[in-house]
Amino acid sequence: MLMNKNLLFHRVVALVFHRKQMDKYIAEQFLKTGIVWTFATLEVDHIDFNPKNHCANNLQFLTPQENKQRSNSRPCRIWEIGKKDAETEYRSVVAAAKEMRCSDTTVHTILKNNTHKKWRGEYTV
Repeated sequence: MLMNKNLLFHRVVALVFHRKQMDKYIAEQFLKTGIVWTFATLEVDHIDFNPKNHCANNLQFLTPQENKQRSNSRPCRIWEIGKKDAETEYRSVVAAAKEMRCSDTTVHTILKNNTHKKWRGEYTV
């Protein structure tokens, strides 16, 4: 862990190659919102939505709110644990949340962490 964040490879790449971009982004966010962001509180987003593409030019820093908003329109696939053959595809995170009768935050948790007690999922784009 570094600054209370898991030391994930894409976060290290972003920090090493985009330190000046991150500092500029933090300053802009402070002027815009008055909130002081840090490496530990920002999220690193994959621009092309491919979580395996850790190229520096594919990574950007976003606030958690911006990252969530950007992800809301992404198509996804969700299934009940042990029932991958019964997976359902949704045109967006918002559509999945509506059909599953849960919050978009729950769907993001399912897709991002895959630690939900009942569901697993993945983005399709």
